[in-house]
Amino acid sequence: MNPYAQNALLKVLEEPPEDTFFMLISNNLYKILPTIKSRCFLLEVPPLTTEELAKKTGINDPTLLELADGSLKLLNQIKEKKDLVENALSFLKGDVLTVYNIANKLEDLDEEDQRLFLRILAHFVHKKYLAEKNESYKLILDRLYSTMEYLGRGLNLALLMFYIYLEGGENLALHKGSLQGYEEDYAS
Repeated sequence: MNPYAQNALLKVLEEPPEDTFFMLISNNLYKILPTIKSRCFLLEVPPLTTEELAKKTGINDPTLLELADGSLKLLNQIKEKKDLVENALSFLKGDVLTVYNIANKLEDLDEEDQRLFLRILAHFVHKKYLAEKNESYKLILDRLYSTMEYLGRGLNLALLMFYIYLEGGENLALHKGSLQGYEEDYAS
């Protein structure tokens, strides 16, 4: 719901019809207006474990299960768009021409796929940060999350991704980190 629809719903939430209950479901709680949240009882549903995801979907690829972050919907999206995983891994290799080509391809994707690519890339960078404890990864992650936040507001995503790559320099090179095995898993 956009803010106008939420404001229209507010009156009904304040004075609901007798014997009526509303259940609002959102995976983006930050997009819900505070006035709506203040009139609701929040019930958080924990994410599924990788074992539960594997059992429900039959997918046993640990990388895909990890990237799904407990979300069945996200797992299905990533499974359908494995090329985004491959592009994120290629982006992390550190090859300037490859990064340039991937950054330009991103402009042709719809916003949902761009966001998914950035989320996958952030996952791999975060994993490198945990393995190496290099502070420059924090800056790269901040840039990626800022990019996700402002996606769809007229940014030149290709230029921004190339900037993130140049800012990360050698730190983004996958062959220097502990993620080298992922590249082999997704090679065509």
